[in-house]
Amino acid sequence: SYNLLVRGYCEAGEVCKALRLVKEMKARDLAPNEATHGEILKGFCQIGRMEEALEHFRSVIDTSGVDPAMYNTLIDGFCKVAKLSDAFNLAEEMIVDLGWMPSAVTCNTLVAGLCKAGSFDKAVKLFTRMAERTKRNSTMVTLAAANALIDGLCRAGRVDEALELVFERCKDKAMINAVTYGILIQGLCKSKRVEDGLRLLEEMSTSRGLNPDAATYNSIVAGFCELDMVEQALEFFSNVTQGNKCAPDPVMIGTLVNGLCKSGRSLQALELLEEMDRVGCQPSSQVYCLMIEELCNSGEADKACKLLHETLRKGRAPANTGTYTMIVDGLYKTHRPEKARRHLKGILSSSLSAPSVVTSCAIIDGLCKSGRFSEARWFLLSMGQMGSKANTHIYNSLLGGLCKAAKMGEALAFFHEMQDEGLPSVVTYNILLDGFCKVVKIEEACAVFVAMVDAKCLPTAVTYKTLTEGFTRSGKMA
Repeated sequence: SYNLLVRGYCEAGEVCKALRLVKEMKARDLAPNEATHGEILKGFCQIGRMEEALEHFRSVIDTSGVDPAMYNTLIDGFCKVAKLSDAFNLAEEMIVDLGWMPSAVTCNTLVAGLCKAGSFDKAVKLFTRMAERTKRNSTMVTLAAANALIDGLCRAGRVDEALELVFERCKDKAMINAVTYGILIQGLCKSKRVEDGLRLLEEMSTSRGLNPDAATYNSIVAGFCELDMVEQALEFFSNVTQGNKCAPDPVMIGTLVNGLCKSGRSLQALELLEEMDRVGCQPSSQVYCLMIEELCNSGEADKACKLLHETLRKGRAPANTGTYTMIVDGLYKTHRPEKARRHLKGILSSSLSAPSVVTSCAIIDGLCKSGRFSEARWFLLSMGQMGSKANTHIYNSLLGGLCKAAKMGEALAFFHEMQDEGLPSVVTYNILLDGFCKVVKIEEACAVFVAMVDAKCLPTAVTYKTLTEGFTRSGKMA
């Protein structure tokens, strides 16, 4: 029952109360056991009081002794507060002096932490100690730690050290699995050693009988693309997918599309994207955004618009609102306004449901950024004609565009239209206030503020901050 109370206090962060209970136990001739001390250590570690945790740990060693679980708790605690030297010293003490192995989680945490801190020598030393002490049925502990270390070395560009660690120091081949090979292949490809990566891939599948996963194949594809060897990347992709080694993967498609676009082959990238779509492989919305933007940049606004139509029709709207700006800019640079308008109407009608506020605001924002305010007004009107009523957010988008362009006369007239419709919100007033303050028209800004109060629209901190900055800019601050 005492141990349950100690645990409760420690989990609540009340370690001092837990320690008072331990003193009470001793006063009643009830000796705290390993479970009691383990809870105290967890409590200290949970609130980051590592010096007190270590002090309590040392006092337990001197009196009743400790167990491996206590070492694991302390090592994990030191790792969490980034005191890796203390964690490493405890692990050394545990392995060398006592012959105990840290748990799998502890090993991984410490090795990964040392690698992240750049302490690769200590990480290798710890791994070597573990390998020497590995007992039967504890291979997975060393395997997990080995993969963490190999990954750290590869990320730091020390691929040769990682290869040496795997193939010269790891005598037990059970310590090398598909994950290990995948990490090494990725490291080689990122170091622009794709041919070495291919040789390792061949060894992995042929000599070791291990099956590469999609991420491993993608490392090769990405490596070729990084070296601007897109043809080789496409050939490798074809061999892998047509040979039934791996199904087309969205990440792999995204890598190839990116590689083709970077090499100026956006139309070929579009063909690949369409082909993969037909076989049910759908890349992320970011890939579609990239494809649309590349088509716009290469003067293929019509194709970009068609692709956007398709993504909207299938409910895969691009997450990047900048994509709409690119579309708008591309359309109006390529076509007369009438045709551009038809395309924009097509975008609206392509959505599975009514055009979202985000989509509509993004299109208006794109029109405003390219200085096409009359087109933005047309778009707003056309929304109503197509049965999609514009709301305050969409009106605010156009008002904001006019204010950013310092077209305050048009902005004020548009604001009055919004008033007639009962649309202005606190955001509307703040946008107009900011616009007048930016062009140092303080009297007009004050008039907007008065109108805001008269409309019973409560000013916010943003309102007062905007006015203060406006008065300061005008030199009229008292």
